Amino acid sequence: MGLGEETTEVEKVSLEPQEDPYENKITLFEATEMLLDEGNIDKTFICEGTVVKVMEGKGWYYFACKTCHQKTGNENGRPTCNNCADDFEGEIPWYRVSLKIRDKTESAVVTIIGRTLERMLKMTVDEHIKLKERCEKLGEPEKTMRVFDRIINKTFLFKLLMTEYNITNQSDNFKCIKVFPPKSSGTPIPKAGEKRRVLTKPTGPKTPLKKNKNNVVISDDEEPAEETDKVLEEKMIEDKNGEKQAEEDGEKQAEEEDEEQDN
Repeated sequence: MGLGEETTEVEKVSLEPQEDPYENKITLFEATEMLLDEGNIDKTFICEGTVVKVMEGKGWYYFACKTCHQKTGNENGRPTCNNCADDFEGEIPWYRVSLKIRDKTESAVVTIIGRTLERMLKMTVDEHIKLKERCEKLGEPEKTMRVFDRIINKTFLFKLLMTEYNITNQSDNFKCIKVFPPKSSGTPIPKAGEKRRVLTKPTGPKTPLKKNKNNVVISDDEEPAEETDKVLEEKMIEDKNGEKQAEEDGEKQAEEEDEEQDN
């Protein structure tokens, strides 16, 4: 198999088909509303979203303990795991990537690690690292990230976890537990007469607590108002600011998780 090609081994593994994720699916806007209640800490929920961007922050993989998959430390030049201690069996590379996803109501960032991302990309992290090394030798390091193009504009269902970090920081950067394939290639269109959310203006990826949060109107028959050039410009600025904030939130959350593992 050539470098950069899909791996057959991972391709055979399904994306968590054991449960029906459509039972209690919510929108991303409803997910941000959950940030208002501390009682939602440690709750899981499922959202359908389309991957629109890979958030580049602290890299796309780290070295993890073979057993518990926590980030390894270093002691006297040797890898260690505070969690496994004397039972530590070595380290392996492990995916950790934040994706910006969007549905018809809102956008958010989800952080996906390990085998789950391998199944989505149909490439193991080891193969990806080999591709990275080859691209660097050829003087074309930018081609390393093209692997992630496989999931751009693809729709999935994400099982997400509401953490204490999310509530405390009012952050819509969620930790992903599982990924499911959608029933269709895109988000289902509401049936006639079915209530749906109409955005009077573009809403940024921030939570309802933000001052610049726009109102969402529930309507049976209204259509989104045509966006003027000014509104489109505002939307681009909001998206850019939102992406910057999401990257900062992701890096801060990753640093806090790493500190917890080190302790």
